[in-house]
Amino acid sequence: MTYLSRYQKGECERVWKELLALDDRVRQETVYPDALAVARETMHRARNNIDLLIPRLREIGFLFEAENPDKPIYPDAVFMPPSDSVRAFIEQIENGAGVFPLSLRIWYDVVGSVNLMGTHPGIRFFEDEPLADPLVVDPISDYHLDLLADWEADRAEFGEGEPYRLEIAPDEYHKANISGGAPYSIALPNAAIDARLLDEWHNTTFVNYLRIAFRFGGFPGFDRLPDGERPDDLIAFLAKDFLPL
Repeated sequence: MTYLSRYQKGECERVWKELLALDDRVRQETVYPDALAVARETMHRARNNIDLLIPRLREIGFLFEAENPDKPIYPDAVFMPPSDSVRAFIEQIENGAGVFPLSLRIWYDVVGSVNLMGTHPGIRFFEDEPLADPLVVDPISDYHLDLLADWEADRAEFGEGEPYRLEIAPDEYHKANISGGAPYSIALPNAAIDARLLDEWHNTTFVNYLRIAFRFGGFPGFDRLPDGERPDDLIAFLAKDFLPL
């Protein structure tokens, strides 16, 4: 039985765990097509969940920061499908810093970018309470190429140092318009199927972070709230019929 067929039959987390354990061997000819199919199926499910979630947030009156004309932010759209230029951007980054993990590479092929920053009375966004940490995955852009050029210049001057960190989202504080820490990022190169999401408080991989985000209706910060304090009815409404990753 293939990894994909097992994934489709419900062994989602186990399949990802086994493929992740292969590390860069996931790129071997005997494994790669199957692993790629799993990554694509996973990201199509993520896209499905986002397509369900955004209208539900609008329905409850959620105010997206990306649609606030008085507070322009980046990224400047709630959802953007993959652009025509994304593959060229990724190729340039990979040529300089090394390969993307398959999970993130296929995210940018299938999903694009998402930005759930915003406000709603039923969702906590205050400094003295657990922050909601809304799901954000930035689009690949010229900004990343600028960071790559800076990183390459530092390597030329100082020699080998830190790996290139591909920034993919603000941290939970910046998402709440509070001065915070380092952005969530993924270190390159990474030839595995998935990679750790750096500086994110769950200390987990990109795909598992997406699982957590969808489990809590797009707001993984709810994971910090004890039972009885979460807005369970709201989360259930937002996450209804989500596909498992």
